[in-house]
Amino acid sequence: MKKKTIRKIPSPNTLLQMNNISLSQLEPVVNLSIKGRLMCEAMQTLPGVKDFQMDLNNPMLDYTTIYYIIYIGKIWFKNNPKKKKSFDDLVSKTLMYPDFDVMIKIKKNTVYKKHQLLWKSLQTWGQNSKLFKENGEWNFETCFQEWNKVMYHMEESKDSAIVFWQYYSKYGNFLARVLIYFMKVSKKPMGLYHLLLLPAIYQKSSKKQIAGLGQSIRVKLFSYVNSLFEGKHIDDDDKYKEITQKWLSIKEKSVNNKVTRKDLPLEFYKFEGGKIEPYLVSIVKNSDSKKTKKSKLSSFNFSDSSSSSEF
Repeated sequence: MKKKTIRKIPSPNTLLQMNNISLSQLEPVVNLSIKGRLMCEAMQTLPGVKDFQMDLNNPMLDYTTIYYIIYIGKIWFKNNPKKKKSFDDLVSKTLMYPDFDVMIKIKKNTVYKKHQLLWKSLQTWGQNSKLFKENGEWNFETCFQEWNKVMYHMEESKDSAIVFWQYYSKYGNFLARVLIYFMKVSKKPMGLYHLLLLPAIYQKSSKKQIAGLGQSIRVKLFSYVNSLFEGKHIDDDDKYKEITQKWLSIKEKSVNNKVTRKDLPLEFYKFEGGKIEPYLVSIVKNSDSKKTKKSKLSSFNFSDSSSSSEF
């Protein structure tokens, strides 16, 4: 009988200091490793990450935030290529039929009935952002664009990929919200940890690029995480003061100073009620309990209990 091979979880010490991280490598680390969870906590000290979290509350996202979300989508679809057509179809339908009730009257047996939440959320957001016109149509800079075409235009932009979304911010705001919804109902939602995959992060106040998360800043962050994990925290570093205090408080309240994943939940995002909202998940479940041990280490269900039906 052929032995089953068990895939080893990448070492956080090696992975989180590499220049390039793949999504399949990152997911088991942030789910199973306390150091991975601590890295997600520590990265929230970066001004650009704070800007991202705050901007999600706004009816209209800044173009840097749109870029982050679409770039994450680019990586996500590379890992989930079969989902791309379903996403394009969903975007097309929400543009073609902005009013859910009208679509149902025209297409009574449509498979998109189960996505009423998306339609209602988009309509609420469209009215709040004034992008939903009185005649019931969307007010964007462009009509429907397939995902591959969006990627082409973004990468071929004469200025830069990030500046492209300054010119198409209305459509980008729409696309980002549909993407967040789609990833969640696909049971692989967008999370804060995805920012570790970005080539660079920007401070919203100045629009000046700071070191990429995949390079020097991530190395510095992980150096701090390692020190904290090993009990060698730096008391005089104000930048990490909040996370240091949080870590020490968790350890003090824990049994035998043992920190668990429940103490450091992951932050994910959903688009509901017209808003992008965060929600926390302590332990990510395996997406298929019948899979082999090898698959269990690399395939996770990053959704909460309120997930809609799958595509």
